[in-house]
Amino acid sequence: MESKLKSIGISTAEELQEKGVKSAYLKLKMRYSNICLVHLYLFAGGN
Repeated sequence: MESKLKSIGISTAEELQEKGVKSAYLKLKMRYSNICLVHLYLFAGGN
């Protein structure tokens, strides 16, 4: 998952927080078809 986040410009937890969990999820979903709602929940839980 780290490499996938880096591919959309997110390298740290702070960047994920700044850009927003929903925005990151949507960018990942557009790039990787296997991303699902579980990933959104994981990001939201880690925030």
